[in-house]
Amino acid sequence: MRDPEYNGNSKDIRERNYSEASKLLTADLTTAMEVASKPLSVSRLSKVIRQYDEEYCQSDGECVQFHYDATKVNTMALHLLANVGYDFCRMEIAGYDKHYRLTSSQPFVSVGLDISFPRYSKGFSFQALGFIGPWSGTGKARLIQGDVTEKFTCYGLQVGVTYRFFVDKRISPFIQGGFKAMHFHEMKASYGDLNDHGGEGVGFYCGAGIHIPLRHLGLRFSANYYYTQNSMDEHSIDFRGLSIKAGITY
Repeated sequence: MRDPEYNGNSKDIRERNYSEASKLLTADLTTAMEVASKPLSVSRLSKVIRQYDEEYCQSDGECVQFHYDATKVNTMALHLLANVGYDFCRMEIAGYDKHYRLTSSQPFVSVGLDISFPRYSKGFSFQALGFIGPWSGTGKARLIQGDVTEKFTCYGLQVGVTYRFFVDKRISPFIQGGFKAMHFHEMKASYGDLNDHGGEGVGFYCGAGIHIPLRHLGLRFSANYYYTQNSMDEHSIDFRGLSIKAGITY
């Protein structure tokens, strides 16, 4: 609120203005006196500060940005992504006269890159993540008495896009989706026919989450649904699951 006694001409106010301005405009006391000696308006103050800033400012971190300059925004930005999460998955194996349906839950880790183009879009980015984790599932199989167990190591790559909403807010939600390729290694089954060196397949993923910026880091929490169709010798293996993960961006 403006002081009702202020008229821009009081000697005490001018001295106070000069004292404050001289602390801020240390490189040019003439400019400080100009700010302090005349009645101020928003446009005049902006003009004086802009002229001072253009003449004396040396560091980007200390300068005032008065207007958006697209040429000063990075064309491309790279950020490291690291996640830990938990997978809830169902695996179906079909082949010959047998049909397996197994469920599993297991931890995983993923590391990759988030690539954005801030000059053109603040919200869109491309992601490439490598992931790895153990897999152990138990379920029933047609024509086999008792439970069937499968164990193997699963790793792969997912590539896709992410779109963040309200990028400048304290918390920004995002949606994402793309392609997922996976390989399972050294499959060991309680039923001998499916012991194998492994197999591979491709599919898709889609999901949503939130991003929370913290200075130079960012926290991300998300949930993704995924589906991949895999092959191993004459067997067809489908994976459907939900991945819940927490991670950081740097």
